[in-house]
Amino acid sequence: MCFDKAFSRFAAAQRGTVAIIFAFAFIPVLLITGAAVDYTHVSSSKAALQEQLDAAILAGTTFKTSDNKEKIEFARKHFYASTPADLKSYVHSLDIDIMADEQGLHGAIDAIVPTQFMHVLGWDEMRTTLISEADITVDNRQLDMVFCIDATGSMQEEINGVTSAASSLEDQINAKLKAKHKTPFNAMRVRVIFYRDFGAEEGKIDLFAPPQSQEAYNTPNFEDTIAPMNRSNYGAFWTLPEQRTSFKSFLASENANAGEDEPESGFVCLNEALESPWAHAKEDKLANDPEKTITSATHLIAIWTDANARPINDPRAHNLPSHQPRDYEELKAKWDDPNRMSPKNKLLVFFGDLDRACATTEEQSGVIVASGPETTASDTTGSVGDTPACPAGGVARWRESIGQWGMNEFVFNYSLQAATNDLAGQIADALAKQPWMPRLTR
Repeated sequence: MCFDKAFSRFAAAQRGTVAIIFAFAFIPVLLITGAAVDYTHVSSSKAALQEQLDAAILAGTTFKTSDNKEKIEFARKHFYASTPADLKSYVHSLDIDIMADEQGLHGAIDAIVPTQFMHVLGWDEMRTTLISEADITVDNRQLDMVFCIDATGSMQEEINGVTSAASSLEDQINAKLKAKHKTPFNAMRVRVIFYRDFGAEEGKIDLFAPPQSQEAYNTPNFEDTIAPMNRSNYGAFWTLPEQRTSFKSFLASENANAGEDEPESGFVCLNEALESPWAHAKEDKLANDPEKTITSATHLIAIWTDANARPINDPRAHNLPSHQPRDYEELKAKWDDPNRMSPKNKLLVFFGDLDRACATTEEQSGVIVASGPETTASDTTGSVGDTPACPAGGVARWRESIGQWGMNEFVFNYSLQAATNDLAGQIADALAKQPWMPRLTR
């Protein structure tokens, strides 16, 4: 009996000892577990802050501005706008600056993350430094434009409109692109080609009556001498705004005249535009800064006309330029040639009515139809004037021809009046619709 009581007292004493031992052992286990929780929280917070810092620095380097201070400010705003409130509370300081070589942005965060368990050991917080760097994205974008302007007698208002727009064309295009949330261009160039008709002897246009037969083309009675095509700046581009005065002076010097013998040689002008000395990305320097290489080149051809276009293979044409294509396939090959124009960043803007001018089936095949009691000058030349529909068997010359060489996806059609009233706006509108035009990051 005494033995049983003694054993019971011993067992009770053992249980108390185990409890005490367990209590002492649990403390470090609890601290280790708490430290693991705190470490996991700090690690995940660091990773999230690093991701936010990297995104902010990248946004700053790609921000469309040449002002480094604006890049820094944009990166800073990006960080605070996109970082969750709990993470922002850990940021003790954020430092963003231009790298020493001025080729990139450097960002640093001094972060203090509070602990939940380790403060019992005197560790109330964990401090860490995060670094991020990225090279500044150089985006030197240039727009080359060629204007093919019908300079026949009815086009004086349109010539005046282009001349007026020339005073601030590049500024207005960029301003309207920004308004459409598209990135403006760093440089612009322009070339102008006035055209009339190569359907008569070179250098001569009949001012009074349209030729009515093959014989009339061969032995015309001309009253004046006017160049069928007038090219600006010896075939080169003008840089805007540096050569704005020359650009505007050339436009102002041209007077609309002749052209009563519609159609006109629109495809000759288009070919001349394709032959232009276009700038190429990764190869040429920016027109207004020879220290910088073009990273993206955009090529635009604009055509102004209220007339039909002479068929590209019309046998009545006289003294065509030696490099003039003799069929639409050859013209399209020039458009598609990546060594000539940008393979992607290009478009054609047509100011006029693609469907107004028509041609008879005979004219499409190059057969001359002499005027007589049953025919009219419009049947012979392919013009329908104010007639609401094409002649029997006729097709829309500009629309049909553009369709032949697969241009429909590249062509944007605006009215002559719209271009006269707001040329920059129409050009900006056509550019803004292109999927390859980058959006502003603001």
